[in-house]
Amino acid sequence: MSTYKRIPRKLIKSLLMALFAPVAVSVAMLILLLFFDTLWFFVLAVVLVCGTFLFMIHSAIWGENVRFEITSEGTLYYYCGKNLVRQFDLIDCSVGYHHLKNANGGTESLRLRITDKDGNNEIIDCEPIGERKFYIMFEEMQSFSNVAPERLN
Repeated sequence: MSTYKRIPRKLIKSLLMALFAPVAVSVAMLILLLFFDTLWFFVLAVVLVCGTFLFMIHSAIWGENVRFEITSEGTLYYYCGKNLVRQFDLIDCSVGYHHLKNANGGTESLRLRITDKDGNNEIIDCEPIGERKFYIMFEEMQSFSNVAPERLN
């Protein structure tokens, strides 16, 4: 059984973004406080900054905590946190992916598309596991799939 988990670099990047987002909201609120000098607006600013921070921390730690397991029988298990989200029998599925890079050459979006034998599509965000692990996992998935894989544009 092969397991593919979120890479630590992605977690650190998400946590840094979680720290930056409230700073950006704070700066915007400080600028607006120059025009609206009231107590309720200050309370609203504090609530927005705290809410943004908590949301970003939650997204960074729990929202992107994905794991993929591929068994030797050709079954893919997709977990978010400790919960099993979906199970795929790769022998009866076709697989494809969409890899969007930003202007600097870094990965902006990395999505896996799995189509089952009934024609149902499932799109899974695989950016948290990283580009290198994704391609290793995708090659392993191709070895079980009967249909030729495709790269989506």
